[in-house]
Amino acid sequence: IGFDNCYITTYFRQIDARRRKQVWQGERGAGQPCHPQWGVPESALTHPLPLTQHKKTLLPLLREETSSLIFPCNPVVQRPERQHMVMELLRYIPLLLFLLFISGLDHFIFSILSIIQHHSFIEYSYQTSHHLSVNVMGASLMADLLRSTIGALNASFDTELETSNLICLPQPTGLTREQYLNTCLPLGALALLCLVQVYPFRLRRAIASFYFPKVSSPRAGHSLGLGSGREKTRVLFLYNKLLWQRKNLLYLQRGRAARKARQPPGLGTLLLQRCRQRWPWLRRCLRQRCTLCGTPETPQHEPCPNPDCVALYCEWCWREMGRICLACSPMDPDLVQDSSEDEEEQGYAG
Repeated sequence: IGFDNCYITTYFRQIDARRRKQVWQGERGAGQPCHPQWGVPESALTHPLPLTQHKKTLLPLLREETSSLIFPCNPVVQRPERQHMVMELLRYIPLLLFLLFISGLDHFIFSILSIIQHHSFIEYSYQTSHHLSVNVMGASLMADLLRSTIGALNASFDTELETSNLICLPQPTGLTREQYLNTCLPLGALALLCLVQVYPFRLRRAIASFYFPKVSSPRAGHSLGLGSGREKTRVLFLYNKLLWQRKNLLYLQRGRAARKARQPPGLGTLLLQRCRQRWPWLRRCLRQRCTLCGTPETPQHEPCPNPDCVALYCEWCWREMGRICLACSPMDPDLVQDSSEDEEEQGYAG
């Protein structure tokens, strides 16, 4: 039930909107305009409720939670998908290197053979001239007889012979641009698939819910009275899991923030604080972070009312802490005490 169960779907939002609607109708929602789609006050969709209420809601998600969840309708490649994409690209790199190596080796061999063909070419040219002439002097009968017989030996010819070793040399043929392009196109298509496959992967849950619409336990999908499909059961499982993790995560964050706030600041921290106090215009560059969640400072951040305390909280964390500073107020000893179990739960919750 937990395989590939990390999507914030419409049903997930409906669950959160229904829980939020119960809180607002019971405490704050009377007389406020409702959202046309979810049927809850519009301010309830933008301002999360404190977790001290009897009905806890999840949206909007915390920064630590969004790092492991996926919004299917968001066209941006999100962090879990980027990790999978990077792994696929790492598997693609050996193929790319092999293709580059083969192409470079082919070009190298072609260049070597071309050099051999060009510098080892030898052409032979042979010309000769032969002239034979026998002259018999005299006018006697013997002279006429010799002239008629030996005169046939008179010959004259010229010889011109040209040859080369071209037939013995290599005849290399290099790849054309079209051939190189046809070789690289499949690898380019593979790289493109590695980049865009995250979008078809988002449809796996919908395909699985189509082929497996029912669940073995009908009560599993009726905890909120919204159906009994397997996909709804998976969403309920994810929602309850995030609720449990949110509770532990906030407790661990409070413990870390309390321990960190009670430690004496370092020399660099004191220097930055002095610079911010002496030159207020430096606050635009030297921005602080929320003591609890670490978000960068914005105009909505709330500083500690104690002038001697330098702690800063974002609007959400300040509301969750009940407007009580963790650094200068008495805290639960269990939060201040360091614990190895907290680190293990933190890694699981993150």
